[in-house]
Amino acid sequence: MMKKQFTVIALASALFLSSAGGAMAASAPKPIQVTLNGQALKFEVQPTSINSTTFVEFRSLFAALGYEIDYAAKTKTIHAVSDEHEIEMSLGADVAFVDGESVPVNGQLVAKDGRTLVGVRFIATLSGKSVNWDSSSRTVVIADKGPTAAEKAAVLDFLSRSEKVFNSATATSDDVLALVTSDSPLRDALVKSLAEEQSKSLQTKTSYHDASIEQYSSTEAVLYAVQDTAKTGGDDYFFDESTEVVFTLHPNAQGQWLLYDMEYLSTEYTADGSLIDKTVAVPDADKTAIDALLAKQLDALNKEDMAAYKATFASTDGLDDYFDEIQSGYDDYDQSFANEKTGIVYYNGSDKAVAIRSIIVEDLEDGYKTRFYEGNYLVKKDGKWLFDGSEYIFDIQTIEE
Repeated sequence: MMKKQFTVIALASALFLSSAGGAMAASAPKPIQVTLNGQALKFEVQPTSINSTTFVEFRSLFAALGYEIDYAAKTKTIHAVSDEHEIEMSLGADVAFVDGESVPVNGQLVAKDGRTLVGVRFIATLSGKSVNWDSSSRTVVIADKGPTAAEKAAVLDFLSRSEKVFNSATATSDDVLALVTSDSPLRDALVKSLAEEQSKSLQTKTSYHDASIEQYSSTEAVLYAVQDTAKTGGDDYFFDESTEVVFTLHPNAQGQWLLYDMEYLSTEYTADGSLIDKTVAVPDADKTAIDALLAKQLDALNKEDMAAYKATFASTDGLDDYFDEIQSGYDDYDQSFANEKTGIVYYNGSDKAVAIRSIIVEDLEDGYKTRFYEGNYLVKKDGKWLFDGSEYIFDIQTIEE
């Protein structure tokens, strides 16, 4: 009896599965999707599965992977070139040529409905990408391969070498250029910057943290890091800062990663509002003249008088973008500026000073108020104190009514 019951249950289960399978077969499968680093790729024709392999229209795939394509329609030959790879393959050929080496094609180039299609996994893998299949969403997932532990260490070594050079009091232009590729557009600017820093009575320490490799290939690495710079000695004044930097690195013939280009994303000055109280002694005549200069600039801001504003600077060379921003503020906002407090935190005894101001900015439309702590370098020219063009906003506070 037990055996008969089991047989009935088993038969019922088989019928259920058969019925369910038929229902599933009757419904259309989800379209196949292809993503690259999380972004869905678009193709002229829908990706298709042939013998359990996903094929796509070749032009869109190669373009998404960074290739320039030359296609000979008569011979159905694809010649694709990127910064890292070169691929040549022809319909009906047994092999493709990848970076000069022959690779078996194994049916990964086909013609269907007048279109030339390529196997996604085949091309993406040849391009150095990782490829996975997400069966639940029917998605081919392509992603850049991350570096190995050894490759990562080699990239991060650039930061260690940079710290060593820039923290050395005896660093030379040759030491700096040893960190830079021969074709870098930054070479001249870096040498000039080093010379300017060494001419100042100032010592700083540079350190890097929160480093991560954003992109990696055998020919280029993109490295993100936070660069902290703090004063360690010298007579000149310095606002300690923390800057987000993106470095583009290229390897030299020995495989050592060197700087090709870099971009500063943002800079924060690490002081707070208490800096305004760290005042130094200044002769009364100079203090009075500096206070008058600061008041004159705020008055120009309130009157939206650009000529008067520019007249507070020792030189306007190289400040066109800055003045454009000020003018844009005049055009877009109706604001008032009031000096709340001033502190002179640096004075070299003759012609250089640093003034800290807390400025209350009020939006005259909605009454919204903000306190800005601002630092400015000042110079004395022909007996007259003026702004030298360096401005540091290091603390912003909302004023609650």
